[in-house]
Amino acid sequence: MAEEKKAASSHVLKERPPQLVQMPHWGSFHTPRGYDYLRVKRGQTAGYWVCRFFLDIAAFLATRIFLGLKIRGRRNLRKLRGGFVSIANHVQDIDCGMVLQALWGHRVYFVSIEENFALAGVGHILRWAGAVPFPEKLELLAEHVKAMEEALRGGSVVHVYPEGVLAPYHKGVGPFGSGAFHLAATCQVPVVPLAIRQRGRRGLWRILKRRPCFTLEILPPLYPDGSLGKHEAAEDLLERSWQAMDAALA
Repeated sequence: MAEEKKAASSHVLKERPPQLVQMPHWGSFHTPRGYDYLRVKRGQTAGYWVCRFFLDIAAFLATRIFLGLKIRGRRNLRKLRGGFVSIANHVQDIDCGMVLQALWGHRVYFVSIEENFALAGVGHILRWAGAVPFPEKLELLAEHVKAMEEALRGGSVVHVYPEGVLAPYHKGVGPFGSGAFHLAATCQVPVVPLAIRQRGRRGLWRILKRRPCFTLEILPPLYPDGSLGKHEAAEDLLERSWQAMDAALA
């Protein structure tokens, strides 16, 4: 039992990892108190779906043509009703485009580090596309969590990269932060793992690409254990999600 508990704890992210990829920024961004995370006013909602329309087209072209993306397991989303938390390994600069295609038709809130909102030329686009900052100041965290819980209860998807870092073309799965799983356990919604794995180039891809192609597999939803308390249910959900991702990426 002690060995199992020790093994499980190795899958929990202890501290925020350093970013491996540095992107160009203009100035800085810090989440203000009272930030409008949900953007659900009529004009904002309309703007989101207009932005999504063009983003979905761009994501389809970019990921299919340049990354050779294939999506598997869409059947695992068909029976879901209401909101859920999705998670994915973060292995490519534009893998958010892969996620958008996998979650087509859903309003998605991407939890992102604050630095991304100061990215040169794309900070405002990120906001219109549904990205929400994860505040660095602990006193603002409660507002963020409350908004994400409201999004889930309203039927939207909250997407999290639980490893907390972009690791280009990394093949394994690192330890997970617990935030996504606490959200799911608190709101009693499932976690849907999206496993992005690499595959060898074949046919024309051997000429067009030097790097591997990608397959995104939508894994079966994992539900919180209702017999456990919220904290224990979150830990259990994290462990099961990690195991599912690890098996899919093996």
